[in-house]
Amino acid sequence: MTAHAMTKQQPHTQPYPWFSYHGPYHGDSPFYYNEQDYDWVKTIEDNFETIRHELFAFLENRKSTIDPYFNVDLVGGENYWKVGTFYFWGKRNDENCDQVPELEKILTSIPGFVSAGLSILEGNTSIKAHQGDTDASIRGHLGLKIPAELPDSGFEVGNIQKSWKEGKVFLFSDAQDHRAWNNSSEKRYILIFDIIRPEFLDQQEDICKNAHSLIALQQLEYKMPIVKKLPGKFRGLIRRRLKSRLQ
Repeated sequence: MTAHAMTKQQPHTQPYPWFSYHGPYHGDSPFYYNEQDYDWVKTIEDNFETIRHELFAFLENRKSTIDPYFNVDLVGGENYWKVGTFYFWGKRNDENCDQVPELEKILTSIPGFVSAGLSILEGNTSIKAHQGDTDASIRGHLGLKIPAELPDSGFEVGNIQKSWKEGKVFLFSDAQDHRAWNNSSEKRYILIFDIIRPEFLDQQEDICKNAHSLIALQQLEYKMPIVKKLPGKFRGLIRRRLKSRLQ
């Protein structure tokens, strides 16, 4: 057998992403990604003033949609974690996006962009340690208005803590355990966004559908706690049914 023939018979191994319905994450994605590896980080930071101006104008518009995060069990303290969504796993929020055209132009120029939202963490509020939906994305935070730094306000992935800084981006794996807190008396504002990892770009559409079905299942479990008590195979059937309804 020739070397060429042997090469042709080698199986092709395509990376497969983890989703939270697989169980707890034990993968090897880094806690934080190196921002210098992604040229679009500089594009975002270079346009910080434009982005911040649009987002705070968005906040002042009474028609803007800013809702408490649906899973209140994740939130501890006196107040709320609120999110204004622009894109959610590839689905555009038309009413919100129409108010931030420059931000949308910047984010949609990034290969693999799928999600973005304005996150408001009120004073004396924390987000409990949790794992996200998938390891297929790189999650970014852009500091918009940061009332305090560590130890009073900050973010932790694994065992590494960071402070948000206005105008600066940091990147991390949403699949790893992470938490946030704001023990100041003022609100903390950041832009959250998700970019599909380069090795998963050819699976982007399916990743988005899986994420949507997963969130839909979580919302159903929150409204009907009995669903969460069902055996895993039945919950899996429900999730796949929800996924099949996605366009």
